[in-house]
Amino acid sequence: MASGRSQRHLREIQGVDSSGNGPGIAPPPVLVLPVYDDSYGTLNLSIDQLMTPVDLSAAWTGAASYDMDITPVGCAFDGGTGILTGTPTVAGITEHTIAGINADGFNVAAPFSIVVA
Repeated sequence: MASGRSQRHLREIQGVDSSGNGPGIAPPPVLVLPVYDDSYGTLNLSIDQLMTPVDLSAAWTGAASYDMDITPVGCAFDGGTGILTGTPTVAGITEHTIAGINADGFNVAAPFSIVVA
C-alpha cells in the first residue's frame, strides 16, 4: 500500500495522471535548416541597401523565442519574433549561430552564413 501511495504522490508532484500524461517538460524546438536565396544555410544581402525583413523563426517548430549570437553591422535581430531587419553597412562573409528556445529554456542552435556584398 505505501508503495502505491508514494507513486501517486510523486505523480501529483510531477503534475501527471496515472497514465503518465501531464504537462511535464516541453520538448526542445525542432529545427529545419532554412534555404535563403536558393542557398542552403546562407543569407545573401546587399551592402547599404535596406533589406527585406527575413523571418528566421520559420526554421523552428515549438520555439517560444530566438537568439542570434551577432548581427551584421547595421542590422537588428528581434528575439521575440525571430526577424532580422536593417541595412547592412559592412561587406563580408560572417558566420552566425541562431537558436530557437522553447518555453522551458531548451534550445536548438544552427550555424549559417551571411554574405554582404
